Amino acid sequence: MKPMRTRSRNATSQQADPQTTDQCELEMKITVLVVEDDPLARLNIVNELEMWGFHVYEAANVREAVFIVNEAARIHLVVADLDMAGSIDGVMFAAGVRDTWPTIEIIVTSSQSQLNRSALPKGSRFLPKPCSAAEIAYAITSMTGQRTSTFRKKDSGA
Repeated sequence: MKPMRTRSRNATSQQADPQTTDQCELEMKITVLVVEDDPLARLNIVNELEMWGFHVYEAANVREAVFIVNEAARIHLVVADLDMAGSIDGVMFAAGVRDTWPTIEIIVTSSQSQLNRSALPKGSRFLPKPCSAAEIAYAITSMTGQRTSTFRKKDSGA
């Protein structure tokens, strides 16, 4: 099984003006990497962000995340759980992202109530768990300078 997996959905089944659609597609091509070791939490975040129109990569651990950041054409933002098992935790990973790829925005999530936020990389945003995918999507749009109105949750087809 490959450590890198991407998924994408078609924009919408409704007819739209091609010029408007092209503009929306250009504005909505924010690429996000979700790093979460809990498979159900990761699946939920990835599926929801895709429905919001983001291009999403996912990683179950820091090793996979580093591989994806190195191999992907462009990652705009990383959403990383700070409470990951392994020799490199989410705080160290986020700091490494900031040092190595300073243009990548970082959102960190944690269920730790006593988190030392000064340990987080400068310019990163903290979201306490549990947080909804809508909260994450709003943080992404505000951090990347995209208009929030550009992003609308797409019908899942269900």
